[in-house]
Amino acid sequence: MNPNIPAAKQEREVRQLHRLEFLMDVIFALVLWRIFSRLPAPENFELSSEAFTQFIIASSAELEIILVGVVLVIVYWLQNNLLFGNLRKTDNRHTAISILQIFSLLLFLYANRLGIVFQGNTGSLLLQSISLVAVGLLAVWAWHHAITDRLLISDNLSKEEAGIARSNISGETIGAAITIPFALIGPGVWTLSWLIYPLGRWIFKRLG
Repeated sequence: MNPNIPAAKQEREVRQLHRLEFLMDVIFALVLWRIFSRLPAPENFELSSEAFTQFIIASSAELEIILVGVVLVIVYWLQNNLLFGNLRKTDNRHTAISILQIFSLLLFLYANRLGIVFQGNTGSLLLQSISLVAVGLLAVWAWHHAITDRLLISDNLSKEEAGIARSNISGETIGAAITIPFALIGPGVWTLSWLIYPLGRWIFKRLG
């Protein structure tokens, strides 16, 4: 504990971190549930392989958007778990940035829903990419604040490990940004552009 900070304030900031973690876990769980609840359902209940195949083909575009949404939510939950797992407390600035990050994630959920309702709409694809870029940028900002003068991070986290974590989240942000121009082309190309996502992470980590 920092002797220059009152013990009561430090205790409050530790409890605030636990509440923030709980809030973010609940949001991630709700986002996953909402995406799952949008899985298309057949209009009739023919129990035949031909009917099932036709249903899958007819719903392929919708299923692609849902699959991308699930994968990306998992990626950002793992990112969130990595960063919060190395914190010992939070403060008001870090909490505010994290709540803005939650809002950006919910904006992604909204855009994902628009993509399902208005299939082929480039605006919804663009909003999904931009909202995830915002999630990443806010994560970088929050982490930068946390590691500055080791303000919020655990004493067990080395400087090198903190730098690796920053490279990881920066790479993910660049990977999301790469998909923005592809959103203007169409849903098929945009979906495929997420395959470049790991490449963006790898390039940034190599340059870092």
